[in-house]
Parts: sequence; structure tokens; C-alpha cells
Amino acid sequence: MSRRQTPRRSGAAAPPPAPATRSRRDRWRGLLPFALVLGVVLALHGRSVGFDFTYLDDKTLILDQLAWLTRSTSLKETLGRGYLQSVDRDQAYYRPLVTLSYALDARRSGERPFGYRLTNLLLFAGCPLLLLALLRRLPLHPGVALAGALVFAVHPALTEAIAWIPGRNDTLLTLFALAAWLLALRAFAHPSWWARLGHLLCFGAALLSKEPAVAVPLAVLAHLRLVEQRSWRELRAPWLWIGWALVLTAYTLARFNALSAPLPRGGSGLTAALLLGRVSVIFSSLGKIVLPAQLAVLAIIRDTPVWPGLVATLALALAALLLPGSRRGIAALGGLVALAFVLPGLLVADTLILENRLVMPAVGVVLVACGALDHLARQWPRAATASAGALVALLALLTWRYSDDFRGRRPFAEAAVRGSPHAPLAWVHLGTTLQREGDVPGAERAYREVLRLDAREPIAHNNLGVLLLGQGRAAEAEGVLRTETVINPRYARAHFNLGLALRQLGRLDQAVACWERALELEPENVDTLGQLLGAYQGRDPARARAIVERLSALGIQLAAPPPAP
Repeated sequence: MSRRQTPRRSGAAAPPPAPATRSRRDRWRGLLPFALVLGVVLALHGRSVGFDFTYLDDKTLILDQLAWLTRSTSLKETLGRGYLQSVDRDQAYYRPLVTLSYALDARRSGERPFGYRLTNLLLFAGCPLLLLALLRRLPLHPGVALAGALVFAVHPALTEAIAWIPGRNDTLLTLFALAAWLLALRAFAHPSWWARLGHLLCFGAALLSKEPAVAVPLAVLAHLRLVEQRSWRELRAPWLWIGWALVLTAYTLARFNALSAPLPRGGSGLTAALLLGRVSVIFSSLGKIVLPAQLAVLAIIRDTPVWPGLVATLALALAALLLPGSRRGIAALGGLVALAFVLPGLLVADTLILENRLVMPAVGVVLVACGALDHLARQWPRAATASAGALVALLALLTWRYSDDFRGRRPFAEAAVRGSPHAPLAWVHLGTTLQREGDVPGAERAYREVLRLDAREPIAHNNLGVLLLGQGRAAEAEGVLRTETVINPRYARAHFNLGLALRQLGRLDQAVACWERALELEPENVDTLGQLLGAYQGRDPARARAIVERLSALGIQLAAPPPAP
């Protein structure tokens, strides 16, 4: 027996476990909260993978451009393409990582919604896990951090980000923004090149997911200053500011290269009166997070009450002012983050309050709530535990019920009209749904309601024109379709349908002019190419051959040219 070993007497207690064994057990115990949050997300939202497409935006972004998506799965291709390019080449949305994720899903799922919805679920599951990691870095009780992550995971206002496939853009934004935030904190606590590089890469990825990511540096600086109390001298770290400048420059150049209108519509012509009129968006958005009782799949300003937002704003402000010590810094950070990620919505020239935009603002509200709950937990721990448990259970129940509105096209359309009866877009979607199901009178009533609410609503005249064409009312169809081409001159489908109406009226030359215009707007549209081929066959062989060549380039081989109409 060596001198370092000591004999153990019979009946003596076993020695304590080795430090390595104890640390391993502690690590596993530390993972349990993350496993709990992940399990709650999968249990609550897992059924959404069985839902159908809603056919609002997921049709435009996925189903209508499946041919392109299945061919394009590289970041280089998506970097040169606008987010809504298939609808309007002049749009100002640039989200190539979202488009790339659709392309990867399209290769596996095609026209089936399962793969897209599974991706939505898995991406969202990462958000509360990263939020939990962030909350555990704060001077909060571990139970408070877990409660905050669970509230975020089950919050009904975030349902749209999971159960509506196009809501993925905000999930990706939040995922990369939180990762960038955590890596920046790591880089300041334990300087390393990989943490710095990782922060900058995640910041760039957040920008390529959605435009409000420009607020990520503000969140990082606010955390370092308000919570960690770092000096301004520390915050002037050259790697941070130079890195941000390089990332923003690269993003701006890529954006200008891909878009013909790189600034948001209404951004340059946004008047003070319009801005003041849309400030209610801030209150309505915060109200949906703090008091989620007035949720709607297509919420608009007119149908969304402002008072919950006023109550929410007052509560957030009081928390930031009245909480003591470090909790005041946490609440101030949360309020700043919530406001910073809500404000970009004011630059969007529409009246929609899409709830998927609330994911990052919800992070800020959760921070404020955790600061308040931590204060309560230290005074009355049992009351804090009971309150947090009851809140999570209530929010989960509301989410379970609300997610039914996203089950498919018909439930989504009916919920849109029910929740926002003054939203023209909701009635457009109901009309297309009824039209697809063969309810022609119901669809026409829906379209007439759209025009009553807003005679300049895009797509409404086009859809009504298609309905009239199907009933043989070509003369009426021509009038409403011409109106659509005036209201929405870059909408290729309207020019295509106007050509069909003119062909029915025997004005083939005018129809061809409409199809040529549609082809300028959508050069790879097979329907338009087919109509032009039929029109040129026997009249203009050279143009007919050119059309055949374009179809062949798209992988479409014709056994014999179609006869002229």
C-alpha cells in the first residue's frame, strides 16, 4: 500500500465520488431544464407537422416556384434573388436564408407540407433553448430562467411563427440573433477568436433571414452595459465595431445586387403623419404578447384593440423603473429589445400586424417578466412558483386551441375573416378558398366584399375576373382584369388572365400582347409559354420555334406542337 493510500475501516462511510464523476452528474443535471423545454415544445406544437398548407404566402413562396426551388439549393443562387421575386421583382424584401431553407425542404418534400412544417417546428425549438441559455447567464434564480423559457415556448402569440410556414423568417431571425447575442457575451467573458467569428457570422445570418436583425448590435451593447455594467471603454472593442461594419457592408452590397428596389416601400416617402398614425402598431404588438387575448391569423390595425398595448407598455416601463438592483437592468434591457425589434414594422407600408413578427419582441418581454418574477421569487418563493406554473399552463391551453386555425386552407381563411372582418386580404383568401372548393356564389360575395372594403386591394380584381371567366362572362372579366393591371401592373398573372378573356372575345392579337407582357414579368412561366406557342403556331413559325426552345430549356419536351386556338 502506498503512502498516499489510507485503509478504510470496516463500517466507515464510502468516500465521496471523484470530482470528475460529480462534475459529470452536474452537467447532466444542468441539461435537464433544456430537455424539459424541448419536450414541451415538441408535445405542444408537434401536431402542427400534420397540418396542410394555408395557401396564403406559402403558395406564392413555395408551391408557385417549386420548379426553381428544386433546382436551387445553394446559398450563391439564393443570394441573388429577392424574397418575393416570383410576385414582384421590385419588392424590397431580401431573405436568402429563408429561401434557401425552402429550397432544401422542396428537394425532400415537394408539394407535401410535412417537410416544411417539420423544419418550422425544429427551428422554433431552438429559440427557447437559446433563450434559456441567455437567461441562465443573467443574475436570476435558475427556476426563474426555466419559467421564462417555458413561457416563451408555449406563448400563443408565437403560434404563427410555427404553424404558418412563412412565419419561418422570424424564427430564423430569432435563432441567429440569440446565437449572436450569446457568442458576443462569450467573447467578452472569455476572449477567443472562435467566439468573435461566430458572433459575426450569426449576425450576418440573422440579417440574411430578416431585416430587423440590424437591431442585434443594440441588444448586445445594452446587455453589456445595463446588465454586466461594463465600461464604455470596454465596449469600444475594435474587433466588434470593425466586424459589425464589415458584416453590414457585405449585407448591403448583396442586397443592392439582388434587388431593383433595395429600400422598403414607403421607407423614403414615409411622412410624419403616416408614422404617427402607425405608432399604434407598437402598442398592439406589445399588447398581443403581454395580454394574448385578441389573436388573429391576419390581424390588422383597425380590428386590433390598442388598450392591451397601453397596459403592457405601462407595465414594462414600471418594471424597468421600480425593480431594484440588477433586476432593473434586466427589465430595462428587455424593454429596449422589445421596442427595437417592433419598430422596424413601422417601415412596412401596410396595416397588417402579423404575429410571427413578435418572436424577437417576445424575448424582450420575457426578460422584463423574469426580472419581476425573480424579485417575487426572493420574497414569496411559493407564490412565484405557483404563478409561473399557472401562467405556463394557461398559455399552453390558449396555444393548443389557437393552433387549430392553421390546420389548412379553409380553417385559416375562416379564422382570418372572423378575427379581422375589415381586412380585405382576409376576404381575398376566403374567396380563393371557396372558389377552389367550387362555391362560386360564395367566392363572388367574398370578392365583392373585398372591393367594398378597398377597391384597390391587389389580386382581388384578378380573382374575380377568373371567376367570371369560368362562368363565360368574358366581357365583365375583361373590365375587372384591366383594373387589376392598372392597380397591380407588375402582377404577371393578371396580364395572363386578361389575355384569356380577350381570346374568348375573339381579340387574339390583343391577347398575345398581354401574354408577352406576362412573359416579361415571369420569363419561366410555363402556362404563358404554352398560350403563346398555341397563338404563334401556324402564324409565326420562327416565334413558335423560339417558344419550343424555351420550354425545352425548362425541361419540357413537346411530342407535337399544340394546334392554334
